[in-house]
Amino acid sequence: MWAQFVSIGSQRNQQKLSEELLIRGFVQAIADEVTSVWARFNVEIGPHVKTLLEGEASPVFPLHQSYFVVFDSNASRVGRIPCRKLREQIIATYVEAKGFVDSMRYYERLVDTYNTQKTQPSVAAYLASVAKDVRDDQLYRPLLQYSEQLKLDHSRLEEKMEELKRLLQAFLDIPPRKNRPVD
Repeated sequence: MWAQFVSIGSQRNQQKLSEELLIRGFVQAIADEVTSVWARFNVEIGPHVKTLLEGEASPVFPLHQSYFVVFDSNASRVGRIPCRKLREQIIATYVEAKGFVDSMRYYERLVDTYNTQKTQPSVAAYLASVAKDVRDDQLYRPLLQYSEQLKLDHSRLEEKMEELKRLLQAFLDIPPRKNRPVD
């Protein structure tokens, strides 16, 4: 009977270790995804959005792929991370990042609409007849407003990303089989 009790305890410990290693691997994959996507973003998009001057429209950055493969395919594992603060930050950061991608895609459509309207003969004639500063026209103003919103969104995302990277590293710095903080 004692041997059976020890065997059951050993199996439970093995299951706990397997679960911990699975979650640790998932958190490492999230950290890798966040690091690589954020690094790429900061080469191609971030600096341009971050340094927009007042009254300047953002360039269009076409986004055509899924950038959050690890999160999207394993989102159910987030709930199994023992640290509540890390779970909340992962979700908050991914929601912010996905919202930013949606905003960039919307902005691209807004610019396409502007370009289409600008080239229509009646609108082109109207634009030619107004003051030289096209930036004040009613078609261009939404681009400027949305560009400013993109800049603010980028700033919020940057803050969330830095906090997430810090929490991910703190989680991964704790060796397996140690008591992890739950808050």
